[in-house]
Amino acid sequence: MTKGVCYCCKTALAAGGDGTLFAAWRHVFPGSFRDMAFAASRDGGRSFSAPVRVSEDGWAIDACPDDGPAMAVDASGTVHLAWPTVLGGDNPRGAIFYASTRDGRRFTARQQVGTLGGPKPSHPQILVDGRRRVFVAWDELANGRQTAALREVRVDASGAATFGGVVTLSSSESGVYPVLAATGSRVLATWATGGDRSRIQVRAIAMP
Repeated sequence: MTKGVCYCCKTALAAGGDGTLFAAWRHVFPGSFRDMAFAASRDGGRSFSAPVRVSEDGWAIDACPDDGPAMAVDASGTVHLAWPTVLGGDNPRGAIFYASTRDGRRFTARQQVGTLGGPKPSHPQILVDGRRRVFVAWDELANGRQTAALREVRVDASGAATFGGVVTLSSSESGVYPVLAATGSRVLATWATGGDRSRIQVRAIAMP
């Protein structure tokens, strides 16, 4: 049990092939810094390790961002995490970052997932397919319309990431809250159109 969880940002849960359970959430650290925390359970959820801080993003806010992390585990047991935050400075802007851990205690340095250039990319989702390829999806305001998109995260043996091109999912109408699933060599993406008459859209994307 831990205190200080940001209660309206979603919590991410995932299970490894060996039965290990993983949890990630937005935590309220001293100074009201809203960074990601992570813990693991190796006894079926009866107890969890002490939370570790994924990254010191430096975003302090006395409000709830209402936007949490996403997590996936590959066949080797490596945990992949994507999360939204805000970069400070004179012109604060939202960003999505990626990091991974092999041991549940130390994360790779965060790497920013390039998006469409909107002010606040949000609602990240992450997928690891059967070939251990990693994909991140999100939505953001681009060209006057909320747009859902994804891109591949190519992770090398050291945990460093490079990124494939951005695939725009929703082109003719708005797209929010994308979700990903793997189907062989394709990525199945679904998203909502938003608005008063929201619909669920589905698209299968061939990823070589």
